[in-house]
Amino acid sequence: MKRLALILSACLLLISCSTLYVKAAPGQTVTLLANEPATVRFELRQVSLFWGLFPLANDPLNTATWARKINLSQMRVKSYYKWYEFLWNIPGFFLLGLHTNTVLIEGNPPALER
Repeated sequence: MKRLALILSACLLLISCSTLYVKAAPGQTVTLLANEPATVRFELRQVSLFWGLFPLANDPLNTATWARKINLSQMRVKSYYKWYEFLWNIPGFFLLGLHTNTVLIEGNPPALER
């Protein structure tokens, strides 16, 4: 019985997810980086309720906003979990599907500004 409860708990941890849309601001051309080096790097936290359905921010994480603020012409976006986010997500999952993850945005400004 303990083994079944452990397997079910482990499966429930796999349900937690979120959506991240990679967009560019209107009128701005942004290309995606593959393995090229990036000069700008910053991390943001994405928090949502009901397994990613409702973001907990006045301005949900929007890559177009950040690309415009920093004036990026090339961008790479990664979404991942840090070790402590796993710990937060376990009890948060059982309380209204609270979910958190880290979003890494790397990029380069236009060639004239480098």
